[in-house]
Amino acid sequence: MDKHDLAWSAAPNFAYDLCTRTVTDEQLDGLNLSRWRYAANGSEPVHAGTLDAFAKRFAPAGFRQETLNPCYGLAEATVFVSGTGCRRPVIPRVDEAALSAGTLTMTNASARTPATRDLVNCGIVRDLAARMKDFHSWRHHVDGVTVRGKGVEDGLAMLGVAADALGLATSFGRLH
Repeated sequence: MDKHDLAWSAAPNFAYDLCTRTVTDEQLDGLNLSRWRYAANGSEPVHAGTLDAFAKRFAPAGFRQETLNPCYGLAEATVFVSGTGCRRPVIPRVDEAALSAGTLTMTNASARTPATRDLVNCGIVRDLAARMKDFHSWRHHVDGVTVRGKGVEDGLAMLGVAADALGLATSFGRLH
């Protein structure tokens, strides 16, 4: 990032996890990430633990947590659907049983437990219409993501394809 004066980069969650696990202390020494302003993490479920571990691992190289930008994207929407940069990641903790039943219930738990789940907020949707849907009955429900807009591929109907956006959705498709 420093050598080429780059401020923006994007990768899927597994790439941030891989860097966290494989970059050695020797490789970290002398690395300067202080100019990195926007580190987009998306295209698959974004894990809260990965965000935290990456920020901690690369902090000695000048990486700032607010550089992380969890986002949601899919190829059919010309990759990018949502994201909000230049802020610390927002990661609400919710009740796992309620979520499994289709209800979003916030908890006050200070630490993650088997009864809770951390959901990564993937930012604001701009210039697209997006809805959470249940594709089996088409009623509003926390079971899927539909998107519509100029950048979304026409005629897309990919019901049953895993998206798992925000840890909530299980399928996505094009709104008609």
